[in-house]
Amino acid sequence: MQSHACIGAQHSYIVACPRVACPFNEAEQAAEYPHEEYCFTMLRLGAELMSITRRFELAIRHRLSKALCI
Repeated sequence: MQSHACIGAQHSYIVACPRVACPFNEAEQAAEYPHEEYCFTMLRLGAELMSITRRFELAIRHRLSKALCI
């Protein structure tokens, strides 16, 4: 998550625009907004989170099916 510049706390993550994430950083607030770069970063993050979720769901289903067969 740190590679995507997200704020994390106790396994929960907030995906926020860079200006919201650093409201008191004057340089960040004055800089040109990185629309394209930020958009692609968030798309990659979304795809990564979806992949992780799919793997987790498959692992849970596998464990449940093994438990129910015993």
